[in-house]
Amino acid sequence: MPILALFTFVILVGIKWLNLPKVKIGIKQTGANEIELTTGKLAKSVWLSLPGTNNAFSDNYFDLLPGEKRIVQVKTADLKNMIRQIQVKSLTDAY
Repeated sequence: MPILALFTFVILVGIKWLNLPKVKIGIKQTGANEIELTTGKLAKSVWLSLPGTNNAFSDNYFDLLPGEKRIVQVKTADLKNMIRQIQVKSLTDAY
């Protein structure tokens, strides 16, 4: 049985006042329909998309903490060939 750990952090200023660094989010396939996302810096509001699909991910639009590994299920028949098409963005990609 996997252990689920939930972390909560509080931001004491408005998000527009945060000086977030640009982040690189790593993505790799870990199972037939599963990917793992990692980052070395806070990635605020991570958003995943796969062109031509709708609601393809079991989890979407989340914060990713430094060193955290987030496992996401992908609803596609051919993840091995589709993984390069997955777009991963965070709040810092918006500005």
